[in-house]
Amino acid sequence: MTTGDEGFLTLSIGMRVSPEPVVLELLHRYRDTLNYAINKILDNNLKTLKQIHDFLIKILLRDLIYHLE
Repeated sequence: MTTGDEGFLTLSIGMRVSPEPVVLELLHRYRDTLNYAINKILDNNLKTLKQIHDFLIKILLRDLIYHLE
């Protein structure tokens, strides 16, 4: 249980997948992307879904435009 300003976030996912390299790469990329988003949310003290969405979409669009140039 959390008290005061302390907090924690725990997520566990269990699944069975074939150990094909493509599937494993997809799971690694999913994990890395999820961790990136969570770290950005925590680092920027984002509290609402609107704040999170607005912040992450700006990063996504900025990176997309950068890669298209």
